[in-house]
Amino acid sequence: MSVFKDSGELEKILGGYFREAVKIPKGDEEVLKGYMDILTASENLELTREFVRVMTGGDKKLVSQYPEYLNSGDPGQVGTVEADILEKGKLIEETLQKARMILRFNLKNPDLSITLDATEDPIGVYLNDPARKPSADFTLKAEVANKFWNGQVNLALAMTKKDIVARGPIPKILKLVKILGPMYGFYKLYLKRSGREDLILS
Repeated sequence: MSVFKDSGELEKILGGYFREAVKIPKGDEEVLKGYMDILTASENLELTREFVRVMTGGDKKLVSQYPEYLNSGDPGQVGTVEADILEKGKLIEETLQKARMILRFNLKNPDLSITLDATEDPIGVYLNDPARKPSADFTLKAEVANKFWNGQVNLALAMTKKDIVARGPIPKILKLVKILGPMYGFYKLYLKRSGREDLILS
């Protein structure tokens, strides 16, 4: 049984996440405030630590330091974390756009196709759009997609096991995936913000 009850729910969660993710590098105030509210709430301390761990590549000093910054109430320290979030978002956006790639995720059980067009600025997000020819095409179960954006799937291993079937320039795809780490943290914040903590995997 899938973690998503139908295509509508899948569109709301994953489609909504991608539409929100492309706003991060642009400094969208609503999105950033929503995420910062989560990160600065004391009840979300473990989620904050996980986000910082993912965002910083597991840097132990920053994992301990950033939550203290966020919970200090010091606008300057909170602003430091916010600036880093924007910097990571811009790095991902610029790398994808430089690669000039169109990524399509063909999700199954339930079914939904999500296309990210990085030839556009801002990056375009399209649902069930057969007109755009993807540079890279991924077919996977929706449940696997949720695990992937939770940071719990090794893409190379999943492709070997056929949990994810990829078509396109595989070396280029694997290289791009290495920079997507912060997006795993953003996905968890998005789920928390959307009231779907049940989809957050630890």
